[in-house]
Amino acid sequence: MLIELIYFLNQKIDITPFEASIMYGGMAIDTNYFTYRTNSRTLDAASQLISMGAESDKVKFWFRQEFSKMLKMNQLISNMEIYMDRFAIVKSNEIIENRSFLAKVAENVLNIQNIEAAFVVGRLQEKEIGISARSYNNVNVQIIMEQMGGGGHMNSAATQIEESNIDIIVGTLKNILALEYKERAKNMKVILLEDIKNKGNKNDIIEITLGYGNFLIKEKKALLANDKNIKKIEKDKQLKEQQDLEHTALMNKLKKDIDNKQINLKITVGPKGKIYRKITMKQIVDEFFKEFNILINKKKIVLDSEINSLGVYKASVVLKKDITASFIINVTENKNE
Repeated sequence: MLIELIYFLNQKIDITPFEASIMYGGMAIDTNYFTYRTNSRTLDAASQLISMGAESDKVKFWFRQEFSKMLKMNQLISNMEIYMDRFAIVKSNEIIENRSFLAKVAENVLNIQNIEAAFVVGRLQEKEIGISARSYNNVNVQIIMEQMGGGGHMNSAATQIEESNIDIIVGTLKNILALEYKERAKNMKVILLEDIKNKGNKNDIIEITLGYGNFLIKEKKALLANDKNIKKIEKDKQLKEQQDLEHTALMNKLKKDIDNKQINLKITVGPKGKIYRKITMKQIVDEFFKEFNILINKKKIVLDSEINSLGVYKASVVLKKDITASFIINVTENKNE
């Protein structure tokens, strides 16, 4: 430390009370007010600075929080999760420009009784998530953060991860904590976004291991089954059911409009009634639209038999899985040609 070096120099160095207060403030921040990385030498140096005129109350005054930041901090802490009865996990989906804010939140969380380590997970950019970790002596957050690509000290560490889904990061953190502190990794519940073989169907809520759950979320095949996502899925399900009812009603009406209608196709035939040109689905669709002002999707039309001669044919229209309409095609000779 600089203050220790001063006493080994032969010449006298004058330090003003203001300068002493600045150095004292640096020590206070670096040690979280003499909580981390603090020993007898640290306290001796602080004592020397105070003897030089450093004012601890002035330092405290300098480091006061802005009202908006304090409010935001309290909002985040009020929604924190207690994991394994000893770890606090705070997360923020809003972009936090000042990364030191995460550390301040973590340090404040440690003031809560029975919390041994605090992990504040925040979005630094759209696709970058940071974690600030703080702890007391019996929890080594450096090891935890190193497993997530970061580092630091035993009681103060951090990491930054390229990822857009904050819940995946929280899930990974929980899994590491569970494995590191000898508790069996817990499962997680997810909402399937598509059918998964041997697991479930779309919109099912299933319980699976954290690792597989995080994989499905990352691959966009599942969502974390939290209250927000469950409500969204339920809302989407209700909306789809309503849309299905409306679509079914519309298809039933269309079925009534199509059923038993007849179109007449006049074609040129050769000797013995042989058709020269094949009748296309487009001809059928165009004629039906011309006669009844109803446009049918040609891909939905199924003929009972191939039209290869004059006569009456039946055509079916698959409007929906369980709704099929039918109409008649009367093929006659065009005697005007």
